[in-house]
Amino acid sequence: MILLGFYFYGGPILNTLLHSFSFAVLYVLTLGSIATFLSSFMPSITPVIIITSGLVLLGFPIIDNLIMAISIEFEPLYSLMYLYNIIRYILYPDFSTMYRSSYGRWHFPSVEGTLTALLLYAIIFFIFASILFKRREF
Repeated sequence: MILLGFYFYGGPILNTLLHSFSFAVLYVLTLGSIATFLSSFMPSITPVIIITSGLVLLGFPIIDNLIMAISIEFEPLYSLMYLYNIIRYILYPDFSTMYRSSYGRWHFPSVEGTLTALLLYAIIFFIFASILFKRREF
């Protein structure tokens, strides 16, 4: 999309668009690694789709609210929904200054935190999935 926009409209390509797109690709890769891990020990794809969707749509928001009720200072880097927020917030001009809102809620993680968390998720789940797939072959 960025290349087509550059082709039709010209002008410089904004770095924030490239950063947002790269985080979106990394986020999809992480979700794919979780789905691959779940499919390595489940017999069909239907429970994998239901569990992954439920985890993203219901699981992490509920866990986030519980953790935030306990401690506002704890940054929820474990949550895929929290890590997803950087994809849209990185496009704002005051990106580096708006980590937390006025009432203490975290908006989005840092770039380094997001990159580290998403890569760790993807690597760990792909390693576990490959171990389970190899064990399934024998």
